[in-house]
Amino acid sequence: MLHKPGSKFNNVLLSVKPEYVEKILCGDKIIEFRKQVWKNKVSQVFVYSTSPVRKIVASFVPGKIVKDTPKNLWDKYEKESGINKDDFKHYFSNSSFGYAIEINNVKQFIKPMDPRTFKTNFKAPVNFCYFLNEGILLRKNQYKNIILEIDCEKIKDGYRIKIQSPMDVFSRCPVIKEKGIPFSEHPLLRPYDKFLINGSPDVGKVFNVFIIFNGIVLPALICSIVVTKKRILVLPAWGSGEVNHSNKNGLIKESPIAHVTIDENANGEYKIHYTGATSTNKGKKKKIFTEKKLKLKNDLGVYVGTLGINGVEFLDPLGIIYRDIKEDDLPRKTIDEVNSILQSSLSGLNHLIKLPPEFQWDKEHHLEVSFAMAKKGLENGGYLLDTIMSQDPIAVEQLNMIELESGRNLLITFRMGIGKLDHSFVWKTKK
Repeated sequence: MLHKPGSKFNNVLLSVKPEYVEKILCGDKIIEFRKQVWKNKVSQVFVYSTSPVRKIVASFVPGKIVKDTPKNLWDKYEKESGINKDDFKHYFSNSSFGYAIEINNVKQFIKPMDPRTFKTNFKAPVNFCYFLNEGILLRKNQYKNIILEIDCEKIKDGYRIKIQSPMDVFSRCPVIKEKGIPFSEHPLLRPYDKFLINGSPDVGKVFNVFIIFNGIVLPALICSIVVTKKRILVLPAWGSGEVNHSNKNGLIKESPIAHVTIDENANGEYKIHYTGATSTNKGKKKKIFTEKKLKLKNDLGVYVGTLGINGVEFLDPLGIIYRDIKEDDLPRKTIDEVNSILQSSLSGLNHLIKLPPEFQWDKEHHLEVSFAMAKKGLENGGYLLDTIMSQDPIAVEQLNMIELESGRNLLITFRMGIGKLDHSFVWKTKK
């Protein structure tokens, strides 16, 4: 979720000697002694390893905090503190009371952070300091536009609907024939099913989001977005892998997400429901309609969901995608009518997003793409570190905004999740 600066979430930076940092990381130290503690509610403590490291190397969630005399603190927490008695006595030599902080949910950062990146005049606190509660600015809108073309042409036994990019660099782009039974499996054509199968001209405006990353030869499709006057559909890219839905009870194998519908009522409030799709034993996808209505809000908008992708190899590459239809199945009387509807629906905004090079999408990580609706832009957006960096410091580096009409914006964040998913794709509706 995204939160405005000044919300109830607070971060603290704690200076810790390297020898004790190691004990925290290995679990030998689960109690931290301090002369002073914070007065505000704190959700996350960042561990600053002092000289010679001088980096933020981990975080933990503070648990119970006990105030007592140094003697009572030592008698109660000696074994859990990871500190020897001489150092303890020296630290509390002039103090009549102190605090014992419980250390929970320790997360070591894969890549330690230099705090000077966020504060140029940074000085390590003697005890602790409030840190980054004003929010940090992510790298925003790191994309360029891809031009797509869609058209209908006459062929020998009927007609061909084709979508492609005219970009010359794709000299080896794949050519993919789409069967479209019972509906399109390639996500570039899926937004047009309502027109191609049922003949409805109310396609809406279609946007596409692609990514490029180390090791990806061609842009890979993440999702397609269909925008109408009061409704937005997000169609996650299935790619070539197995699709599964995830909720608070775990994986539901028979109900992956086909698309997410975001409705806006007269009061400007968003409601979200999910339409599922199942895979048969033959590997063909068929529609089912399982709705799960959610109304999730935060300061900046509505959380829509997160698409987890195990590896780049499961994504559909940009190429030439076409579907052949019989002459009697043409959705309109003439090719000109078909082309007019297709071409007016295809938006000129097709984002090619370059993921940060420091992202580690390898055997130990998966990509998480989160979606949120917002009516405010990102110009004044500070995003709290604890809400975007829950696992490691390269978790989120980038946030992109797709500007839709009527002041609506679709926010897309990219983060690397630690570990591999049980399936190629997982759609998460719980945040």
